[in-house]
Amino acid sequence: MKKIIIVMALSCSWGAAFSSMGFGAVSTTEELNDRGTTITMSLSQAIERALTNNVLKRLAYERVNAAKARRIQDRSDLLPHVTVSASQSRTYWDNYAAAGFPDFGVVGPYNSFDTRVYLIARVFDLAAFSKLKAADLDVMIARLQDDLTRDQITVSAALAYLDVLSAKEHLKAIEQDILLARELVDLADHQLQAGIVTKLDLVRARTRLAQENARRLETVERFQAACLQLARITGVSLGSEITLGESLGFDAEPMPATDNAIEVAFKDRLEMKMANRKVAYRQVELSKARQARLPSVEVTGNYGRSGAEPHRQIHDVAQIGMRVSVPVFEGGLIEGQIKESQSQKVQEEIQRDDIQAQVEEDVRLAVQALGTSTLQVKAAQEELDLAIEQENLAKDQYADGLANNIELIDAHTILERARESYVSVLAKYHMSRVNYYSAVGHIKMFQLTHS
Repeated sequence: MKKIIIVMALSCSWGAAFSSMGFGAVSTTEELNDRGTTITMSLSQAIERALTNNVLKRLAYERVNAAKARRIQDRSDLLPHVTVSASQSRTYWDNYAAAGFPDFGVVGPYNSFDTRVYLIARVFDLAAFSKLKAADLDVMIARLQDDLTRDQITVSAALAYLDVLSAKEHLKAIEQDILLARELVDLADHQLQAGIVTKLDLVRARTRLAQENARRLETVERFQAACLQLARITGVSLGSEITLGESLGFDAEPMPATDNAIEVAFKDRLEMKMANRKVAYRQVELSKARQARLPSVEVTGNYGRSGAEPHRQIHDVAQIGMRVSVPVFEGGLIEGQIKESQSQKVQEEIQRDDIQAQVEEDVRLAVQALGTSTLQVKAAQEELDLAIEQENLAKDQYADGLANNIELIDAHTILERARESYVSVLAKYHMSRVNYYSAVGHIKMFQLTHS
């Protein structure tokens, strides 16, 4: 029994800790299965996990359900309302003289039974129709917000995935630098044994190796931090080891025409769609406020049975009628509602124009950054090739005893910086691609390779 209690307590504590990070959809069972295991994850799998476990996505989905429920409520105003009622009462004294019948005086006691079906149906109410149309637009806006949340989560997951890939490539580059530093130590030791160089060359080489090992520790820490961030976003256990199924590569993205990209963004960006729907929603709300001045028509009727008791003196009863309502004086209520709706519509138009300007700015910056990062990758590749060639020449000269290892260490430093620069601009290039696809509203189309 004590073991069972301990296991239950640990399960609850793990589940509570994981829920506090916003991933309530991941069960404790899945968490236990992931903990301490190695998870191979592609970019698409990382995005899918993030979408499944992110609390913002679940809240956006519930907002869609709430908007649908409000539409059901607004639609009820246009549908017939049917009510069934039944009553049985006993009156002990009833003063008919007070109602204008002095000859009857006080009557009672007597029983009264009544059961009826009541029907109320609006046959003409433009304001109610506008209200339903506004509810339809409200559902559309909620769905667009749900899609926008999905895109935002996709961007976050893609950037986190790229951050891990970048840290991994930096770690690989440092491993290559450490190999070169070790070769330099071995070469300096060989030259020292041959009497070609002094011990100072060996000390320089060992210092270089120590510096590279220190840099490796810093890069490992960064890689682990990036993996933890990706684990949080995707909802896997923080104790799991994540292995990425893809790698960074370079295949130049075809450069889009800026004007065409802006046109696509105006049409496909969810922010623009939402802004246009919100303006349409406020226009319908304004029409509804104006239509409140128009008459509304409803039909009422009821049918039932009435008598002293359910089994005695029962007769059919029925009634039908029509009611026309026309607001004559509302104390300025309708006029105030119209002016408020007009102001809200203008506010949405102002926000829409501002969003449109922001979308255009996003696209122009994204296209510019994509073009710049493409050129930077090509330049960094050329720099890396030249640095490798320079390092090989310096190594040959040192091996031939034509110079000390200062030039070789300088060549190693240049090569190290070239590798670091290439990895950095390569990661920047792919992040620029993420920003571009997000700016035009096509983040779902982003892949690490696009050939």
